[in-house]
Amino acid sequence: MKFINMTNLIEIKDLSKSFRQSLFEKKEVLKQINFTLKSHEFIVLKGANGSGKTTLINLILGLSKPDKGKIKLFGKSPQDYRSKIKLGVVLQKVSIPKNLKVIELVSLFRQYYPNPLSIDEIFNTVNLKGKEKNWASKLSGGEEQRLYFALALSGNPELLILDEPTRNLDEEGFKEFWQQIDNCWQKNISILMVTNQQSDLPYLQKFGTKYISLNNGQLEQIIVS
Repeated sequence: MKFINMTNLIEIKDLSKSFRQSLFEKKEVLKQINFTLKSHEFIVLKGANGSGKTTLINLILGLSKPDKGKIKLFGKSPQDYRSKIKLGVVLQKVSIPKNLKVIELVSLFRQYYPNPLSIDEIFNTVNLKGKEKNWASKLSGGEEQRLYFALALSGNPELLILDEPTRNLDEEGFKEFWQQIDNCWQKNISILMVTNQQSDLPYLQKFGTKYISLNNGQLEQIIVS
């Protein structure tokens, strides 16, 4: 593995976020969050439902703005399109276009990036060879998850953000996913993964992982495996 310059890919300082529950009441979802992800780190974000995990991911991706504090993604504001050039994302809820084939969708995503992977490399990596001409919306559950991963890898990312990526995988898809993650790790791709799945734990142990736990909107603990 080549030498890595440990630069900050994600920087969060004194971040807070509230949502209005009624005309007169706000709920503080995240409270004074401080967090850094450096190059070639694998960080797992854990926490119960409602603890603020999805809110934090949305803020990092620029899908929402904090009430207080600062976020930098690759040294830029998450609202700056340039912060996404080296980023790949797999979210929990994704709607696949009904009128695009698999290869058309992957080709479309490749066009968004200045240095994308080749079509062959993407399909070989995620084991979708032979499915290129299938309708994207007609894939099986496991194939659909592979497609999401293919889209995340399309831009040749330096950082992957994965939100509960193994939750709906069958046994075969689960093993293939972790093989893909191992391949990404060997290529020095940094990873931020949201998961509460116990089945992920044996696989996570090999990556020198940091575990970050959100509890009632606050970072409760950081454990290095």
